[in-house]
Amino acid sequence: MKLKIGTRVFAGFGVTLALLVAIALIGVFGLKSGEDKFTSYSQIAGVAVIGLDIGGDVSDVRRFVREFAHTNDEKAIGPARKAIAALRAKLDSGMKTIRNPERLRAVSEANKGFEGYVAGFEKLVAEKQKSEKLVVDTLNPTGAGMRLKVTEVMEAGMKAGDFAVAAQAGLVQQYLILARLEANKYIGRHDAAAATDFKETLTKMDKAIEVLNTMTRDQKYLAAMAEVLASSQKYAAAFIDYIKLSDDIEILVNTTMAGYGVAMGEKSDEVKDSALKDMASLEEVTKAAIASGIQWNIGMSVVAVVLGIALALTIARSIIHPVKGMTETMTKLAGGDRTVTVPALENRDEIGDMGRAVQVFKENAIRVERMTREQEEQKRQAEEQRKTALRQMADSFESQVGGVIQTVTSASVQLQASARQMAATATETSAQATTVAAAAEEASSNVQTVASASEELSASINEISGQVERSRTVADRAETEARQTSSLIEKLSENVAGIGQIVALINDIASQTNLLALNATIEAARAG
Repeated sequence: MKLKIGTRVFAGFGVTLALLVAIALIGVFGLKSGEDKFTSYSQIAGVAVIGLDIGGDVSDVRRFVREFAHTNDEKAIGPARKAIAALRAKLDSGMKTIRNPERLRAVSEANKGFEGYVAGFEKLVAEKQKSEKLVVDTLNPTGAGMRLKVTEVMEAGMKAGDFAVAAQAGLVQQYLILARLEANKYIGRHDAAAATDFKETLTKMDKAIEVLNTMTRDQKYLAAMAEVLASSQKYAAAFIDYIKLSDDIEILVNTTMAGYGVAMGEKSDEVKDSALKDMASLEEVTKAAIASGIQWNIGMSVVAVVLGIALALTIARSIIHPVKGMTETMTKLAGGDRTVTVPALENRDEIGDMGRAVQVFKENAIRVERMTREQEEQKRQAEEQRKTALRQMADSFESQVGGVIQTVTSASVQLQASARQMAATATETSAQATTVAAAAEEASSNVQTVASASEELSASINEISGQVERSRTVADRAETEARQTSSLIEKLSENVAGIGQIVALINDIASQTNLLALNATIEAARAG
């Protein structure tokens, strides 16, 4: 194996981490893409909400405007203008918020329709105010004035007994009431039939006035009817103006403004539908992207797990098996098996380094064993040499000490013989002393004998002293040889401890020898 263990481990972890980083990047990009899509979705949803709000506000504006147009209730103007302001704010927000060209164009067109609708509403308010002014300032007072004049003529005819005139005035009054009723029906209901009936009834009223004028020559009646006829023409003209205004309002509300309203509704629906369509498309794209991201994450995770397991097993086998083999080899080496073959010597990794270190350990162990055997052989030879030297030294010492002992023994025997001789001489001298007086010459001879014996004793003492000196010399030489032997033995083997005892024994023997010589000297002195 050429790769280091660290390189293999780092490579395995690096590949696994790279896959994990790839998975993380896929997740991050997926989430970022999802975030962007959700942001777009939120923006489009906001646009859809704007479209819905515009459509709702358009409906509110049109409802309030229709309410005002149908009821002519000025209280409806305030809510209508409030709804218009809210719709304008929504359109302005849409113009600022929407970025899609098609939806922006639709909002722009809706805004143009809105401005046209608002202009129509303001015109409607003005037309309504004009029509209301016609009703309040012209139709109602003129109709009421005509009714009073006709009532005066009818009452005057009744008082004057001119019942035909009164009856004809009653007919005029009837047509007037019907005409006003039809006018009010038209004003209240915008009924076209009522307008037609109004014109017919007013024509009948005019004809009835003409008939009444032929029935009397009373200026009072004629002046009143002339005034009624003039008012009738004014009433008819005002009603025609009202009808014209109503028709204009009808066209304005039901055609012009309705067209603007429908256009605004259609454009708001176009914005809403376009946004909803993009939302649906974006939803599908987002779902597909999320599904793709999930598949990629799952796939990369599976690849990472499988590759991680494969790398872990491969790296583990490349480490565990050589380590186990190396452990077995080291165990055998520790057990004394020096024939085991060290594995992985050719590897260039840490196992190879370990194997080469174990090989060095094996070679050192073999070298140590060889040196141990050589040392043991040297110890054995040194022990044999030591034993041989001890035997030689003991033999030499024994021969030397034996000679000394033999010399001392011989001197002791001679000393004892001299002592016995001296004792015998002393006994003899004592015996002869008793007879000194008798044998003076013999005493003199004995004195000479004693002197001779004393000389012999002195010679013996000198001989003993010489023997003792020789014994001391021998002992000193023996002690010197013992020290040399001890030094030799210490050089041969530091672990030999018996040399001290041998030296002590030799010293003891020498001391005993000295003591023996001293005792012999003392005995000799006592004997002398």
